[in-house]
Amino acid sequence: MDPAFRDQLKQAAQDSLNWLLTSYHHFGQGGFPHSRWMYLPSFLAWQKDYPETSGYLIENLLSTKNAEAISVGIACTHWLQSIQSKDGFYHSGVDFKTKSAFNTAQILFGLDAAYKFSPDPGIFLTLEKSYDALLNNIDDAQGIFKSHLYQPGYFASYYSRSIWPLLQIDQTYFNNTKQEHLNKSLNYLFKNKNEFGFFNNCGFEPNKRALSHPVAYALEGFLESAILLNDQHIEKYILEILNRICDQIHSHHKIPAYYENNITGDYSFICVTGQIQICILLLKAYQRTYQNHYKEAAEQLIPSILQWQIKSGSAEHKGAFPSSIPIWKNYFPFRYTNWTVKFFLDLCQLWDEIDVREEG
Repeated sequence: MDPAFRDQLKQAAQDSLNWLLTSYHHFGQGGFPHSRWMYLPSFLAWQKDYPETSGYLIENLLSTKNAEAISVGIACTHWLQSIQSKDGFYHSGVDFKTKSAFNTAQILFGLDAAYKFSPDPGIFLTLEKSYDALLNNIDDAQGIFKSHLYQPGYFASYYSRSIWPLLQIDQTYFNNTKQEHLNKSLNYLFKNKNEFGFFNNCGFEPNKRALSHPVAYALEGFLESAILLNDQHIEKYILEILNRICDQIHSHHKIPAYYENNITGDYSFICVTGQIQICILLLKAYQRTYQNHYKEAAEQLIPSILQWQIKSGSAEHKGAFPSSIPIWKNYFPFRYTNWTVKFFLDLCQLWDEIDVREEG
């Protein structure tokens, strides 16, 4: 890798981490603020703490060698322990009104990382309580989630990213005792594959086109679950989709903001979060197959991603990403969301792992 590019990526990751730490220390109440309005003053700009993304940010914080980040990761874990509902679920959004199965599953990533980092029995009890709540929410006959869905009755394809942490925890701590149960749920979702070699119902609403963000959730959930289950059929299907996405990147040099169920897209703007997530998926596909076209497609996307990062201004801005390009378009217009930064840190870490291995 070009040393200048390596240094640029490392500095960008550090700037993003600094932005997260600023948001936590100065504007959080135990977790990470959901987002910041780009052009409002501080006292109006920052939204309330968001449990879901606070949960999966813990992975990023604890994987650093930064003492401050590690301290925040542990403190955020304790905050999540304190706000867990009695039945094990966490709430969606920032107002703590509606429980969410998907969000609870994403928080499991952070609880798992925290317990592995610091094997506190209290953390494991919190993890186990959410794990059990999610398992009990799966219908025995079909494998669907019975309640606490984002849209009532709509078990969307992107819920594959809820199956992934459950499989991971089952494998790590419970000797795969629930694998069959979870596999049934994953295969129910996999029935959303369609005649176009893609998926129906990837979006946040049924029978509508899907933002690249939940599309990436769906593809990553299927890919990682297939790897854990050694399900070569599902893995091959996802890799074939990513092959087609590579072809689209070579033609358009970006990811569409929305996908139709035939994998064509709306390129009128970019969902920055989704583009970063797709880039991660391409690097994961490269790690699985060592086929260079996946890495080459990711390399086409990364320069634009780096260009979109805020490079100057106060600590409330530097290191963040607008959620849409142009910034006024549909996905959280005029806002920085913390999960966009989370996925950027994932991308930087994955690239670094590949770089270290290939540099030998």
